[in-house]
Order: sequence, then structure tokens, then C-alpha cells
Amino acid sequence: MRFFTKLVKTVHLVVLGVWLGGLMMTATVAAIVFPLMIHTIKPTLPEFALYTGSHGMLAAGQVATRVFWAFDAIQLNAAIISLATLVLLIVVLKQGGTRYTQWLRIVGVGGACVCVGIGLMVLRPAMDGHLRAYWQAAQAGENESAEEHRIAFSDMHPSATRLMGATGIFVLLGLASGIWAISEPARTRQGKEMRDV
Repeated sequence: MRFFTKLVKTVHLVVLGVWLGGLMMTATVAAIVFPLMIHTIKPTLPEFALYTGSHGMLAAGQVATRVFWAFDAIQLNAAIISLATLVLLIVVLKQGGTRYTQWLRIVGVGGACVCVGIGLMVLRPAMDGHLRAYWQAAQAGENESAEEHRIAFSDMHPSATRLMGATGIFVLLGLASGIWAISEPARTRQGKEMRDV
């Protein structure tokens, strides 16, 4: 049972760490790819020869979208595993830390899972719809339609950025309080030993 408890604690924290790292890397990729494609490389895409808008935006979007899709898969699994292991730790194994750290962990992991749910079920489908319509119109040379969908997508981007930021804060809270919970028994024992001396 002791090995299983350690395994659950380890998996929980590793998954939260991977989730946070994925968030940071995905944001970094987008921040690098878009300026690079639009302002430095400035590609011309034969597939979109009839499109008069920025081909750099199209190329950057093609790259970044695939990164975000991959991250969504990681994020969904991370949300499921982190929530399941937290329930195991608190409800079954009674190893969630003090009441204070338990509540922080619940708020952190729960809040992150809610953000993922909103992103995957509400925001992402709408953004992907406009993105695909933008690409299809651009490929067909329907420049006005492409611009309309590009603007609609861009209008949703601030909400997606805020949601991603909120997810990162919640995951960080869950990770930090999880690490704190692990250190609590050791500190408690040290305090007791010092009082006994």
C-alpha cells in the first residue's frame, strides 16, 4: 500500500508538471512562429496562390494549430489523470495533506479541469470552425470570405489567451500545493522532535 501511495503521488505531480510545461511550450511556439513567418520569412504558398492576404499568417497558423491540437490531447489526458489521482489521494488513501493544502489542490486541479472543459467544448470548436473556413476560402481565392473568418477567429483569440493563462495559474496552484503537501509530514515530525528536545 505504501508503494501504491508513493506511485499515485508521483504520477499526480509528474502529470501536473508535464501539463504546465506543455502550456508554457505551446505559448512559446506560438509567440515565436507567428512573428517569424509574418515578418521575417514571409513565405508565398503555391496552394494559396489566389489569396491576397498574408501567406505568413497562413503558414504560421498551419504550424501553430497542429501544436495546439497535440497539446489539447496532452491536456485532456493530464486533466483526467490529475483529477483521478487527486481523488485517490484525498478520498481513498487519505494522503492529500492538511485541510488547507487539500483545498488548494482541489481548487487548482478542479479549476484547471473546468478551463480545459470550456476550451475543448466551447471555445476550440468555434475557433477551429472559423480557422478551417478561413483556410478553405483562402485556398479558393475568396478573399473577402477568408478575411471575415480570419477576423472572427482573431476576435476569439484574446478569450483563448486568457483561458490558457487561467489554466496555467490553476495548474501551478495544484502543483505547488501538491509539493507543499508532500513536505508537510516531514516538517511536522521535525517540529515535534524539536519540541521534545
